[in-house]
Amino acid sequence: MSPQEIKEQFNESRWNIIFMMSYRCDMACPHCLYNCGPWRSGRPIPYKDTLNIIDQISENSVESGGCFRNGFCVTGGEASILYKNDPDYIGNMIRHGLRNDMIIELKTNAMVVQQPYYEAFKKDMCIFNDAQDKFSIHLSIDRFHKDTVQNNSKLIQDLGPTGTRFLITSFAGHHDVVKNVAETVGLPQYFRNSMISGDVLIEIGDYPVKNAISMIQAGRALKNKITEPTSYLYRDTGIEYYCPSLVIKNNGLVSLADNFKDDRISTELRNGNKKVKSLLTIINELEQKLIQRSLQSSKVIQMA
Repeated sequence: MSPQEIKEQFNESRWNIIFMMSYRCDMACPHCLYNCGPWRSGRPIPYKDTLNIIDQISENSVESGGCFRNGFCVTGGEASILYKNDPDYIGNMIRHGLRNDMIIELKTNAMVVQQPYYEAFKKDMCIFNDAQDKFSIHLSIDRFHKDTVQNNSKLIQDLGPTGTRFLITSFAGHHDVVKNVAETVGLPQYFRNSMISGDVLIEIGDYPVKNAISMIQAGRALKNKITEPTSYLYRDTGIEYYCPSLVIKNNGLVSLADNFKDDRISTELRNGNKKVKSLLTIINELEQKLIQRSLQSSKVIQMA
């Protein structure tokens, strides 16, 4: 992209925030883009920094005339591991967002069902059912993850009847695993396939009680207009807008979503005084770095 194209796309974007709580995960998937695993750092983003960022999102949301989607995603590594050493962190973080009427997604590999802190996790998730579709749990059901059917099925069976909303992703070609989970938990056997920009949207009928479960192919659910950073389409406010993501990492960096290496397009979360920067300042810094890289690439091409 040219510097002018980058400026236009940054100006038009509505940003999504992803909290990468830590690099620690109780699994070590060979396909993991962040190379997460049990040996990685489990120290989370400082809690006060998390609240600061959530407040900034709320104050500068699209609904308030700003440029942020009024919500965030909590992921890792495996975010539920935080329940082991700090059982209040994730729950209080989500509660703070819900008090600001945010739409929140918690990603998990469902290994939490095997952990001694599962009851604390489950208690929080049940409380969030009163959020009226503002909160959902994102599961990945595919052949890459250990005990996929067993763990995901238990989580859905335990929380589904309470009204928990699930977003489930799977890879094309792994639909047999998805169907296995559906059969295990007793979901109605109704599949509807439709093509969206080359990707498959799979929907399973309503889970008994009140929560519908949608299964969307992992990868880019909709064709991106913005080539870098990657963007996704949200319809939270009834208006379609493209939403590139900022990843807030526990190592003190903020990155554009698809630049997984920390030395790529990233900037520091805190300033020289160790205070959390304005998110608008962070976006401007990332924009300038992306423009600089674009200019350097142009020089290389010209020299060639």
